[in-house]
Amino acid sequence: MQKHVEKVLVEQEKSGPPRFETAVDVVGKSPQVMLERALRGQDLECAPSPGGVPTEVEMRAVRRTPPPYVDFLALSGVLAKKLKGKGPDRYFLYRLRRADGGVSYSLREQRVPDSSFYNTLGTTFELVETFSDRDIATKAWRRLERGFETPFPTVSASPPPPWVTTTCRPPN
Repeated sequence: MQKHVEKVLVEQEKSGPPRFETAVDVVGKSPQVMLERALRGQDLECAPSPGGVPTEVEMRAVRRTPPPYVDFLALSGVLAKKLKGKGPDRYFLYRLRRADGGVSYSLREQRVPDSSFYNTLGTTFELVETFSDRDIATKAWRRLERGFETPFPTVSASPPPPWVTTTCRPPN
């Protein structure tokens, strides 16, 4: 038997160092399973932190204060717009009310002549707004066509409902 082992070792020395095959069986759990076991069903997305929200004093130590700056490009744009002025009214937005109760809107490049005001039976024209810029006039017309009451958005809008802004799932 010893001779046979030496013979095999001599043959393997010619081909390189001896190699032994080993196999190890590891019994374990995935990291996700271990995390769920450690947290025991806590809501990881929307649950409050155990210590509560940090106070303003605690945040002051880690808050980075940005240096003050002035955006001269935006300032010059506002000043140029003020100096330029509105310009002459070139686009006219009308509300058309029909006798059957229907309402539609018309954007025109000229004022509606007086003959159209009085000679169109069952339809009344109401001037809503005048514009000097075609893009703003088109946006206002589309806004009214979608059902808004005013051609321009109001500043005091109510906040969106919480289901729009949160990533939390609704409670069961």
